[in-house]
Amino acid sequence: MIVIVIKKMKVFCLKKIVIFSYILILFFSFSCSSSPRNVTHRIIVKNGKTETNFNKDSMNFYREGLKLLKEMNFDEAVYYFDEAIKLNDRFADAYNSKGNALSNLKKYDEAISFHDKAIDINKDNPLFYNDKGEVLIKLNNLKEAVDCFNIALKKNKIFVKSYYNLANSFTMLGDYSKAIDYANKSISLSKKESDGYFYKARALEMMGNKEQALKEYDNAINYNKRYINGYYYKMLLLLELSKTDEASICFNKLIEIDTKNEESYNKVFYKTP
Repeated sequence: MIVIVIKKMKVFCLKKIVIFSYILILFFSFSCSSSPRNVTHRIIVKNGKTETNFNKDSMNFYREGLKLLKEMNFDEAVYYFDEAIKLNDRFADAYNSKGNALSNLKKYDEAISFHDKAIDINKDNPLFYNDKGEVLIKLNNLKEAVDCFNIALKKNKIFVKSYYNLANSFTMLGDYSKAIDYANKSISLSKKESDGYFYKARALEMMGNKEQALKEYDNAINYNKRYINGYYYKMLLLLELSKTDEASICFNKLIEIDTKNEESYNKVFYKTP
């Protein structure tokens, strides 16, 4: 009789434990769903384990923000950079990367303020000046942008991005010869960097040297088979030159690699409103 009672008690306790476990599971599931930005839960899902130090480590927030920035999830990236900054208010790279995310959200003035904060913390990093310059180009503040790129190059004479950004700036300013000089400099430093060839092509096209521009667009594409700007501007130039068959090759490549903008490419290629 005593044995039977003990067995029943064990079964009863086991049921209680199971029920309690289900309640805990439901509770944590609800917490995750109602808090989409709960970092610890997000990491558990991704890695299959709890990273207990995550919430104490600004670098982990920063790395997650960079990942989201690369995925073009800019709003979420801003959140993670903010969390990194909360834990380390001298984290210059986090300020700069938040500026990049804000720029992609077209919040240009706010973006510049975060690039400036990064520069205040570390005045020797050429990337911070370069990235601020890129925002200034978007605001059409070209002379200020040129100043930023030149400062970047004073910090690092072989900082390739600033050379091709100067090429872009001087093309927009109408100084095509100087633009080509800077593009050539970027190419000499990094022959497999598509941007140097692209900005050289843009300057050549604006100068009226369209056949040579096509060759430089090809160079840009050859070094990066998914280089959207190269295909797009080459397509536009081919359409202008009435080379429709060649333009259609670029058009087909664009809708293959950039499906989200297919409608826009259709309007351009078929010249529909």
